[in-house]
Amino acid sequence: MRREPCDLNRLTTDFAELVRRTVGAGIEVRLALTEPLWPVMLDATQFEMALLNLAVNAGRAMPQGGVLEIATRNIAAGDEELPADLEVGDYTCVTVRDDGAGMHPEVAARAFEPFYTTSAGGKSTGLGLSQVYGLCKQLGGSTRLTSRIDGGTSVSLLLPRAQHAPAASAVAEPLPPAPPACSPPGDARLLVIDDDPEVREVTVETLRALGFDVVSAESAKLGLDILQSGVRLDLVVTDFSMPEMNGVEFIRHAHRSHPGLPCLLVTGYAETSAFADAIAGGITILRKPYRMRELADTIQRLRA
Repeated sequence: MRREPCDLNRLTTDFAELVRRTVGAGIEVRLALTEPLWPVMLDATQFEMALLNLAVNAGRAMPQGGVLEIATRNIAAGDEELPADLEVGDYTCVTVRDDGAGMHPEVAARAFEPFYTTSAGGKSTGLGLSQVYGLCKQLGGSTRLTSRIDGGTSVSLLLPRAQHAPAASAVAEPLPPAPPACSPPGDARLLVIDDDPEVREVTVETLRALGFDVVSAESAKLGLDILQSGVRLDLVVTDFSMPEMNGVEFIRHAHRSHPGLPCLLVTGYAETSAFADAIAGGITILRKPYRMRELADTIQRLRA
């Protein structure tokens, strides 16, 4: 993952539409963003994954609807609000707050433990809270959670202030409008193929957080094995550059036995003759690095 100075207000604003689509129409998503907000050094996709996870958890706490607020603010060095375990310095705070059912104290106390889920029946979606906590710790920050029964839950990410402003690429133009809504994920099953375990995990957990049933493979050949096993698949997301068989070759093999299967080719490489052939053959291509909403929107278009 690539870390760079990021404007969390811009990331949050661009990402809000995907949050709204994920939690559903019964929940009002509000933004309370402090301007100017101090930049933070992080990978945008990791931040979006953490934000989506917190939003999904908040949405589950409000089955009858409610308000989900995402707020940002600056916390200066020496502020009593900063936990004692943090190094002295300035921090940027992102808080996801809901007015849902809240947690019992014993549940809230264990919320960031590995393999522990706050969801009913042990159901988990996306990154667990322990991984959100781990991400913040990797970045030199921390998390805070407050909750009370029938009083909602608030989770704050405290992240160190970056010393440099975001580069032009990190404050690019806003993402284009989302495509027209298609049918919800329902029981749609997606296959994700990528030989990079970290990228594969993030992609899988992102799609699961969006409500899809996801299976994965670490190579194109294993992907073909899954396809030929008779497992129903509604769409494939595959990386281009992989050993033994690349993504374009996989799609060609897949379409011989499953003509019409929607496939999305993901790549960080420049144009090649293989890409030209792929485009000519009607294969949809998504360029790396991409934002989570770009992935969700592209899949939505393919399923429309």
